[in-house]
Amino acid sequence: MTFTEHDLRALLDERTAPAPERATDVTQIVRRGRRMLMIRWGMGAVLAGAAALVAFLLVPGQSPNPDPIPVAASTPTATPSRTAERQPPLTLDGKDRSAALSSDKSAVGYDLKLTPKSSDLVVRCEEPGAWVVLSFKDRAQKGFTAPCAGRGTRFELAGKAKSVRVWVFPANAPVVERPLKDCVLVEKEKGLCDGRYAAAELIRYDVALSLAADLGVQPGSWSAAVYDRP
Repeated sequence: MTFTEHDLRALLDERTAPAPERATDVTQIVRRGRRMLMIRWGMGAVLAGAAALVAFLLVPGQSPNPDPIPVAASTPTATPSRTAERQPPLTLDGKDRSAALSSDKSAVGYDLKLTPKSSDLVVRCEEPGAWVVLSFKDRAQKGFTAPCAGRGTRFELAGKAKSVRVWVFPANAPVVERPLKDCVLVEKEKGLCDGRYAAAELIRYDVALSLAADLGVQPGSWSAAVYDRP
């Protein structure tokens, strides 16, 4: 910013009026001029800000301090289970339920206790067509492998097994319902048929464990129950 001739002349008149013989201090004149300009500049800024505020308030629909609009957090919605939340019935053909379990994960095995009177086992799955596998330790009874039906899959128990390992694998698991003798490429030790797991071989603990390791824990709710004779 520059000083106007009028500003400098007024300041000179002020300084020289009381004592004309005194020399004029140019430095003080410049400082005084700067202060005057700063005051004028500051007043101009205040006026400009006030004008902007008034214009803002006059704009329709505006508020000087609007409240923030709340944003709803995005939360995943769990898929409701169609069957796994319901355990198989307490009784089945006059037989009482003696043991039960439920899980919200598949490709994981659980053990159910059996008694000498255990005669039936029912498995219900959230995913129709999921693979149900029953295997028994010490080969006390031959195991089972079957697709899970909509209302549940029922298996008849016999023998003297004290527990049963229940597996449920996803419907899209690499499983083929074909005996090894009908496969082109057979890997008997691994229970593989043409690179996929043979359903009949999953009753072996080692084969079921191998499939579970390949898949990792998968989503898929299911439940199982054992029924004893009276």
